[in-house]
Amino acid sequence: MPNTGQFPVLVVDDEPSVAEVMRRHLAAGLPEREILTCTRADLAIELVTTMSFSVVLCDLQMPGLTGIEILAEARRRNPATVGILVTGQATKEALVQAVNQAQVWKVIEKPWAPEALVGWVRDACRLHDERRSAEAPAEKAGPVEKKPAEAAAPKKVVRLPPPKKAAVIRPPKIERPAAAVPAGVHPTFAPPIPIPKVAARYVDLKLVHPGGLGAVYRARDTAAGRMVALKVIAARLAADETLLEQMTAETTTASRLNHPNLARVLGLERNGPVAYLVEEYVEGQNLRRVVARHRGLPATAVAVVASDCAAALAHAFERGLVHRHLRTDRLMLDARNHLKVVGLAFGRAVQRAARLGMPHVWHHLCPEIDQCEAADPRMDVYSLAISLHELLTGNLPDHAGSSEPRAPHEYRPVASSDLPAEVREVLDRGFARAPEHRWPTPTELARRFTASLQAAGLLQAS
Repeated sequence: MPNTGQFPVLVVDDEPSVAEVMRRHLAAGLPEREILTCTRADLAIELVTTMSFSVVLCDLQMPGLTGIEILAEARRRNPATVGILVTGQATKEALVQAVNQAQVWKVIEKPWAPEALVGWVRDACRLHDERRSAEAPAEKAGPVEKKPAEAAAPKKVVRLPPPKKAAVIRPPKIERPAAAVPAGVHPTFAPPIPIPKVAARYVDLKLVHPGGLGAVYRARDTAAGRMVALKVIAARLAADETLLEQMTAETTTASRLNHPNLARVLGLERNGPVAYLVEEYVEGQNLRRVVARHRGLPATAVAVVASDCAAALAHAFERGLVHRHLRTDRLMLDARNHLKVVGLAFGRAVQRAARLGMPHVWHHLCPEIDQCEAADPRMDVYSLAISLHELLTGNLPDHAGSSEPRAPHEYRPVASSDLPAEVREVLDRGFARAPEHRWPTPTELARRFTASLQAAGLLQAS
């Protein structure tokens, strides 16, 4: 258990998968520190204005507020707080602003190495303690109030409402001279991990998502003349020959699928020790980011997602494939707001990671993920039900257990009491812990879910 006499560390990132992976690495490397996560900018502002943190790690591109503004407010409230900016790509102007306005101590570029991340945060905690000791009079750190970590047909169009902006709390502007860098503040820049060595046909690689089990890059396929997504599999998984054989077989099957709501799987390739999946690149936005902006979607939009996603999963299961790790950031809206399900061929890797205890996001994974080898559609029923709950409410289902869950088999999801009883009943059966108690297929779940929205008066019957 962390020592609550010390100030906690706060991780802020609008991608729950990234925030959770960082939390797990830091919790393992710094067991004496409490690690909190937050995926919303407005809640991050509320946290840094009501609590004191030793270190705040914040993503630069947060919806509504920039990471610089959040770090600036944390520093204003507690001058001893050490700010770390995490970014995939930043302009020189943004870095100068980070130093002058937020007085950041370090800028970390994605993707980062777990051991290096823990080392940087450990050094930042020491710097915070030194700053606290230097204060006069020295204030003794009292107990810290514990806040729960956040969990964290193609012709159909998902119609989205305007983003809700009222909930965003903007911090007061901090005026400082352009060159006002406090004494003792020497921001350093962590070197990025080198671009992976893939086949020469793939050029112009750009990091899209760091991921815990593999980074995703956008690349141009010069041989085919198109943009593709490269999912570079984590080294520990890529070294598992049995896993790669299973993934190769499933990738071959997946490459033959043709459905308007499924991103095309193009193959699994290897270049020395580097293994990566090649998939159609979907230009658009994932629904996790959409939900973060809108705080939940209208019932009409969620019903379209349920229907299209279920149709895509049914098409895959007809060929003997299940997704295994469906969640809202695997659901993409293309430029025309048509749904595309991505990541179909990566399920085996997620399953193996669960067995190995590798840090990853698990709330959407069914309890039997590390035991079930067969292609059981009820695994996707569980994940789809969790995703529909998040789309409709803006949050993951509540946890019915008495202690914080740390793995899929410990999570006891229950639908929010704010939802109508008809909808709760359908979703609760969808993410039942025992497979035999769930709806038999994603198609049946989507049908029952739509009917429940109509019965509750949230959706007109078609």
